[in-house]
Amino acid sequence: KYIFKRPIIGSIKHKIDVGGYDKKRSYPYFKSKGKDVLLTEIFTDVDYKGGYILKGKEFIADGGDYAEARIILKRNGKPIIIANANRFSIGNDRISSPLASVKVFFDADSIYHSALKFTYINSKRKLELYRKRNSVSESPLINTYHQITMDCELLEWNIDEDMIFFGSLPGTSISEIYIESANNYLEAKYQQLQGMDKIHPLILIRNYIKDKGEEVFFVEDFARFSSYPLSQIQHYLTNLSNKGFVYYDYGEQRIRVLAKLHNYLKAKSGKGDYDVISFKSQVPAKNNTKMQINSALNLKTKDLNVLGVPEIILSDSQKVYMFPSGGRIVIKQNRDFVFSGQIAAGNGRFNLFGKDFYFHYDSFWVDLNKIDSVQLSVPLIPIQRDMYGDEILTKVKTVIEAVTGDLQIDHPTNKSGLRKDSFPGYPIFRSYKDSYVYYDKKSIYDGVYDRERVSFHLQKFEIDSLESFDGKGLIFPGTFESAGIFPIFNDALTLMDDYSLGFKRATPEDGFDVYGGKATYNNYIYLSNEGLKGDGKLEYLTSVTNSNEIYFFPDFFICSSFLTFP
Repeated sequence: KYIFKRPIIGSIKHKIDVGGYDKKRSYPYFKSKGKDVLLTEIFTDVDYKGGYILKGKEFIADGGDYAEARIILKRNGKPIIIANANRFSIGNDRISSPLASVKVFFDADSIYHSALKFTYINSKRKLELYRKRNSVSESPLINTYHQITMDCELLEWNIDEDMIFFGSLPGTSISEIYIESANNYLEAKYQQLQGMDKIHPLILIRNYIKDKGEEVFFVEDFARFSSYPLSQIQHYLTNLSNKGFVYYDYGEQRIRVLAKLHNYLKAKSGKGDYDVISFKSQVPAKNNTKMQINSALNLKTKDLNVLGVPEIILSDSQKVYMFPSGGRIVIKQNRDFVFSGQIAAGNGRFNLFGKDFYFHYDSFWVDLNKIDSVQLSVPLIPIQRDMYGDEILTKVKTVIEAVTGDLQIDHPTNKSGLRKDSFPGYPIFRSYKDSYVYYDKKSIYDGVYDRERVSFHLQKFEIDSLESFDGKGLIFPGTFESAGIFPIFNDALTLMDDYSLGFKRATPEDGFDVYGGKATYNNYIYLSNEGLKGDGKLEYLTSVTNSNEIYFFPDFFICSSFLTFP
């Protein structure tokens, strides 16, 4: 059987002992001269390109010093994963390498890493990529489609299926992965990088780029430029690779500068914007014999589903946080998120609860498609402060329901929040459509104000400066419907003394017909969590009742103290 379509040039060694050939001595030995030998379909949908070594009966995929051995996994005839290594061991059912650079393609984007343990088991059609966190493999996976880095231990994929899983090895008690935006910046990390160095490592690389005019360079060239010993500069660059600033190709000993390095330098100098998006996924073990899964990438939709996420900080300057329901989020292209649960803004002043919220990274706002309720908090009156000097807040006792709207976290060019003076008024909430306030809590006269008959119908509204608004600024115009107690009328909800939303208003000069015209009421009407009340005159048939405390209910009223005139 012919394996190759054309002869392969190389060298051969052969040795025969007395008593005949001993296969344990690895002869015959053949090594190809070039690294361009192509073997197609070594397994179904798996090709090999690189050097060829025959050692006895063993085939060794030889990449030489520059990691030119290449395994290509295909789908529908197109490469979807390419792995490069100095050597691959290829057996009857398995391909493996202790250290391989790997790139997973989907369309024009990819997930890649420079130093992973590569294992492919053909009988299971399963690929495993293992990343040891305390070695040259420590650097995170780089995901160009979602514009994130992923710090995880294990990637597993059945190459005939559409889901790639990220998580930890079997036996892990709690599986953790860390996800960080490509534009994330932390001042503490920048300072930590310098250590005892005279020149900050990021600045030294920037100086090299300026001097040489190249962002891809050999480690040896950089060692000469920096006047460090080669062994020291390798450790130096490995540290930067582990933190995601450069891509270290260990096979070729070549460095490629990543966008994160430039982003950090611009953020430090104040010339560039950045974000603080970075979060952890934490999932307890369910089965000690199987991979512990934190995240799954759907190759068809390109959605990255992540479990076990308790909280994500969207803006630390504007105090905007998201708390996914069940710890689940879906990451779309370029750091867009879809999630259900809670959004808190303004250091606890503004809380939204709902479903299918869509965070748009570029425009830095959240499309709030299905808001179940809006919970507001305001400073206590008189003002009280905690040990940090912040105002102590109390919840507004009324929630706004059936809302749709959006939350503009900050200006799109100010995701860091550093230029508050240039972009005042953020965060901003805007409602799109009408919403409602109800007074049917059990605590309000056992829910007598049935929401089907009693409600305040709010017009579209906007609240800006969510980090600093107080009770005086809360005004919600709309229409009040009271189960026929009063005619339907327009008014505005404001913050009442009991920290609920309500109103105090006077009737027209000639009063309001009440209970369908059976009586007439004149003077003040109050609405709050204390119910619907009056302080005035009620005329019914031939009687007149004056009271400073009338309680109006859908089918009756009660006067706590009154004077009646015939």
